[in-house]
Amino acid sequence: MNNTVLLIRVQLINSLGINKLLKGSTSKEKVKSGLFVGLMFFVAVMVFIQMSAYAWIISDFLEKYKAMDVLIIAGTALSLLVCLFMSIYKASGYLFTFKDFDLLMSLPLSVRAILAAKLFMLAVSNMGLSVLLGFPYFMVYGIRTSAGAIFYFLAVILLILSSLLPLTIGSLISLGLGKVSGKSKRTNLIMIVGSFLFLLLFMLGMLSINSLTAANLKDIAESIESLKMVYYPFGLITRTLAGLSLTALLLFCGISIAVFAVFVLLFSRSFKATNTKMQEKYKASDFKMTELRVQSIPRALLKKELSHYFSSYVYVLNTGFGAVMMLLAVVMFIINREKLPQMLSVFPVKISEAFLVTLTMAACVSLTCTTAPSISLEGRKLWIIRTLPLTAQDIFKGKICLNLVVAVPVLLLSVTVLAAVFRLSVWEYLLSVGLGCAYSIFIAVTGLIINLHFPKLEWTTQTAAVKQSASVMLAIFTGFLSVILPIVMLVLLKPSDIVVFQLLWLAVTVIVDFGAYRYLSGTGAALFRTL
Repeated sequence: MNNTVLLIRVQLINSLGINKLLKGSTSKEKVKSGLFVGLMFFVAVMVFIQMSAYAWIISDFLEKYKAMDVLIIAGTALSLLVCLFMSIYKASGYLFTFKDFDLLMSLPLSVRAILAAKLFMLAVSNMGLSVLLGFPYFMVYGIRTSAGAIFYFLAVILLILSSLLPLTIGSLISLGLGKVSGKSKRTNLIMIVGSFLFLLLFMLGMLSINSLTAANLKDIAESIESLKMVYYPFGLITRTLAGLSLTALLLFCGISIAVFAVFVLLFSRSFKATNTKMQEKYKASDFKMTELRVQSIPRALLKKELSHYFSSYVYVLNTGFGAVMMLLAVVMFIINREKLPQMLSVFPVKISEAFLVTLTMAACVSLTCTTAPSISLEGRKLWIIRTLPLTAQDIFKGKICLNLVVAVPVLLLSVTVLAAVFRLSVWEYLLSVGLGCAYSIFIAVTGLIINLHFPKLEWTTQTAAVKQSASVMLAIFTGFLSVILPIVMLVLLKPSDIVVFQLLWLAVTVIVDFGAYRYLSGTGAALFRTL
């Protein structure tokens, strides 16, 4: 037990950077850390407010049909789905292919202590996510039904325990994907395609939930009993919270803990063998020396970045999300083509279909940022590229070009399909493509600048550098802000000609791109030399 607690403590210190913050950080770095913590808190509050607002809107319909139990099921289902996806995504980095496996196994520690410490980190992140997403629905239910304090206490307990089952299922799915892909020379391709397919299904499910109408809610309310029978947590959680049933509470806790305990017990027996097997990589056995080809510096650097990018499952999955969203947006536009005029009428300013296409593509491109973790992912190998006869600008161009290669082809395909569907003019097509490309350059350059200011070079898993770093969070926030600001300006200015507004939007974006690149070439290069 002492070894397990010690490992958990060390992991928390490393992942949060506590020692560096308290003992080795300057005041400037402490300010950066404070800003990052503040940003994380702000994002969590905004998500909580958004979920609460949506739950309150749904409750207006549910109250009419006396089906408030749907709120409990909706909150449970949302937290379960997100925890399942996050478990599939993160389990490989925490349980199967973590970087410090050899180091930990060489220490006088039991396998169970190592597994418990790794599971603790994965479970805590899932529990926090479950409470953040599910509690707003439970809270609205409690307010609408005038529930007492015991209701809210039980809601938190149930949400924490409900994350154990998706964690178990997600870990098993991740393990299965890893074993299947491990038998192939195309390991990352299988992992990436499988994960993106699951992501698309997940997003389609979430969009279908968000498109519920009063009639849909009535149908769901009528079939709620059969829904509870499909998945046991729905019925047990509803009985616990709506009827304050102690039997349902104990049964739910017992089943959740038992399923998780069985997984831990069985996995602990094969933990060492599984990790050893999954650490294996295919190597070419028939290598033959041929003549060496000479390539230009930009082409060689882009080839190196592409090779690094597609060799990392975590890197592709986290930064390719925007490209997948573009394809999903095309599908949703085509499916809801007839409803589009009605959707546009809700907007406070009169906009065209072409503008909505441009705005959607810009929003998706702003989520495709491969540069935000690119410096951090160099890790301890950063000295290699720093000692090469290359300028910092050459290295930056290679990383920026990677972002363009990932985002721009999908952008061109998506806009071309939508232009054919909505019969956009050549001018409208060029505006959409031009603004999308300008946004791709913007997010690539700003992501690189942010990563130079907030590098995370010490990590044990790529997940820490790609998903848990300040630079990635700040880049996402910057992209989100860059899309929100034009919308705010559109609503405030209410331009009579939407095309002129798009031209001004494009011009401002291009100017910002030039300014950001000049800053990257000067201050950014100086920061790179100090790393």
